[in-house]
Amino acid sequence: MMKKEELARIRKSLGLTQKELAEKIGYSFETIKRYETGERTIPDRVEIATNKLRENKMEIIAIINQKGGVGKTTTSINLSSGLAITGKKVLLVDMDPQANSSKGLGLFDPDKGTVSNILLRGKERTNIQEVIRKTEIEGLDIITSSVKLEKTEQILTGATFREQLLKQSLQGLKYDYIIIDCGPRLGILNINALVACNKVIVPCKIDRYSLEGFGDLIETIMEVKELSGEDINEYVRIVLTMVSKKSSQSLKWVQNQLETINCRVMKSFIRQAETVNQAHMETKPIFMFDPKGNGSQDYESLVDEVVKWQN
Repeated sequence: MMKKEELARIRKSLGLTQKELAEKIGYSFETIKRYETGERTIPDRVEIATNKLRENKMEIIAIINQKGGVGKTTTSINLSSGLAITGKKVLLVDMDPQANSSKGLGLFDPDKGTVSNILLRGKERTNIQEVIRKTEIEGLDIITSSVKLEKTEQILTGATFREQLLKQSLQGLKYDYIIIDCGPRLGILNINALVACNKVIVPCKIDRYSLEGFGDLIETIMEVKELSGEDINEYVRIVLTMVSKKSSQSLKWVQNQLETINCRVMKSFIRQAETVNQAHMETKPIFMFDPKGNGSQDYESLVDEVVKWQN
């Protein structure tokens, strides 16, 4: 018999609210609420229905940090590319007005449909299939971005249910993974990403300034995803980036600071490598630019760890 804690854990792993889970399995919101509080015993048919949802789960991972220059875009491009190379069907969503993921894959074209088109309402809103574009990597698609996204964000400020727009657009897609490259601030665009995702990866550069505001970010994630302190360990991971031999003392300092936050640091870390920057300038993932170098090895390790990450 399913316990209340297990039902809540599965629901959160699916990125669903109690109301959304109720709609998907044909129950009322109040009934699901009573199941999770332990007021009512959870019947077998609810366990079967929720487990079926988990089996068909599409992993949606937000790559986020309110600090710039910590490797969000590089991680987004190489993680999504690496997953596609392993045979997964992947969609990369560029939610940053700077459009660095779009540029990094050589697909920046502000005159074509972008992520802005699926966040607008009414006649201006575009079907998501019309803005999905193929990349050079088999199995990897992208929804590009442009500076127009800044204006879209301003428009969304006064809209109702504005934080749900990305999640609504992604529903019904058939991908193994959706990777969302977030911009460097906690505005409505990143709230949309957090609402849509069921996992979060926070790239963290090895210096003390990359941790500024880190507590605020974790609090925001907990609030948006309705997570407790214990839940954070399940749904949020920190990946250390730009690690060098000279940064051993800084690495220890950062690791000590992160121990005060109940977040799990990934075993994989990304070493500082000039080839990673060169690959970005050549608009190629590191696996295509330098397949045998340290960068490829590090991101291959990260891909493997993400695939094994279950909740």
